[in-house]
Amino acid sequence: MKAASPAVSSPATPAFNGNLSEDSSGVFVLKPMLQWGGKSNRKGRKQSLSLVWLSFAGRKRWSVSIWSRNRDEWLPLRVREVDSFAWEGSVCHRLEALIEFETDADVAYRLEIDGARVFESHAKFPIGVSKQRVVLFGDFADGTAGSSDIAECALGLAPDMVLVSGDIVYKSGLLREYKMHYEPVFNGPSSGVPLARTTVVVAAAGNHDVRLPKDADKVKPVSDEDAFGFFRIFRQANNGPRLSASGLRDMIGENAEGRELLRCIGPDFVRRSNFALYQGDVQWTILDANKYMDWREPELQKWLRTTLSRGRKYKWRFVSFHQPGFNGDAKYRSDRRMRVLAPIFEEFGVQVVFSGHCHFYQRHRPIKYRLNDDATGRKRNPHGAVTVDEQFDGMTNCQPQGVIYIVSGAGGSLQEPDVRPSSLEQESYSLKVCDDRNSLTVLDFEEDSVTVRQMTTDGQVIDRFTLRA
Repeated sequence: MKAASPAVSSPATPAFNGNLSEDSSGVFVLKPMLQWGGKSNRKGRKQSLSLVWLSFAGRKRWSVSIWSRNRDEWLPLRVREVDSFAWEGSVCHRLEALIEFETDADVAYRLEIDGARVFESHAKFPIGVSKQRVVLFGDFADGTAGSSDIAECALGLAPDMVLVSGDIVYKSGLLREYKMHYEPVFNGPSSGVPLARTTVVVAAAGNHDVRLPKDADKVKPVSDEDAFGFFRIFRQANNGPRLSASGLRDMIGENAEGRELLRCIGPDFVRRSNFALYQGDVQWTILDANKYMDWREPELQKWLRTTLSRGRKYKWRFVSFHQPGFNGDAKYRSDRRMRVLAPIFEEFGVQVVFSGHCHFYQRHRPIKYRLNDDATGRKRNPHGAVTVDEQFDGMTNCQPQGVIYIVSGAGGSLQEPDVRPSSLEQESYSLKVCDDRNSLTVLDFEEDSVTVRQMTTDGQVIDRFTLRA
């Protein structure tokens, strides 16, 4: 049974049953989604989130307001148009309203078009204090029953923030695939759950999110605007690295996806898919690990070092990107590209790195990784030496000496039994694998600790450990 949609009500407003919001194909291309927006939230600053939606109606026809319990009134918000593009023979407008939070952690909001109310929900801000809950998973909206179960489970956990570790929709990250597989599951409530409209969603870009469709694919892009839906939909912290157009072209080289991204989205795409956000005692650094990104580049490493150095004032420093540097997947275990950043993570005290890409759950023991001094350590797929912390158990010893690498990619389709990692020999530093069930990662932050659980969709905890500051 799906969790009920959180009620929105106030004595000053008439009852609204939400029917218009669920029968609005002539208004919405994608219904409102709560996202981080263009501001980097730091301690001591007013907090804000972006409400983002795609519509056939332009900015001048829209009005948005939020209910302030402190003031006992509806307050109007400014609606701005981020951009517009051709879509199914019409003009699609990407619109945004900034919701600022002062003391309320939960507010109601409503959207009207030409004076008629067409959507109403509520927004939960990821609380900026020590205690909070984050839910994380990857490889998600592929049209399978598993993805629906994950969405329902995530809603039931009542997170303050959801983080998707890449491969948000399948197969090619098209805007139409978001409409087919993401919104019906993740932004209900009529056919899914009302998570994206009520809880902020942060996303890393996966290979399927920036994929050029193949001839055998059932869904084809109808235009340039249909491709790379990740960059049409997500508004995230605007503090990523800036590369010159020439430097970006040199890094991309002949990579087809990178060249198309540069043509369709522009050089700013790197800044939009790499960013950091700050919430309470946590720094989250989100990276783009796709093949057009070469993290050996000095300018990228300089940005990462600067970003992680800011995280030293926070108790918790976590990183997420899609393609893991450490995994036991038969297909991807030889892909070591992201290991080039392991020494930087260690230098700045990153405690956990979360990835997806591999359609299972895997946790490694704390690792320190030293790149080889010779040419093998400078390759795109570098070689190096692994040192393992055997003493950390996450129960009595809760301070790892090294970085814990977690693969959480069991959000949708699972691997066939004959190629699951549990049937393969794993590295000695692989501690836990679960590859036969859909599962997600739950992080519960307290004053001086964070407990990490891996939970199946029926509520079974298959792994658990605690970190202490």
